[in-house]
Amino acid sequence: IAEYFNTVIETQYSFKDVDAVSDSSESCWPFRGVDGRKDFYSINNFVTGPLGPSKLAAQTINKEAYLKKRLLDCEAVTGYVPNIIAVDFWQIGDVVKVVQEVNISRGSVVAVSLMSRIQKWFHGD
Repeated sequence: IAEYFNTVIETQYSFKDVDAVSDSSESCWPFRGVDGRKDFYSINNFVTGPLGPSKLAAQTINKEAYLKKRLLDCEAVTGYVPNIIAVDFWQIGDVVKVVQEVNISRGSVVAVSLMSRIQKWFHGD
């Protein structure tokens, strides 16, 4: 895992409740990997209580609206575009849907950008 942090910056990973995760002014800042290349930005989006991961919290923070807001908030706070979102209980909520939508959206932007570059190259623009 040590080499992971050569290229990944990660947020805090110990949140006591949903409010702590929701406080983007604190919860989005890089915690580990700050000395690396920062190729990837990993957001931890889970609550770990005294007895371990919280399914109850996952019912809130794994919902579509919450996840989308968290991704946008963390990007706004840090200037880093989230590449990885770590969750507990991925089966609860809308994690898969949100990740697929974000990936498709970002892939579309890259594809359009790449196509316009290729077209310019072929047409000599």
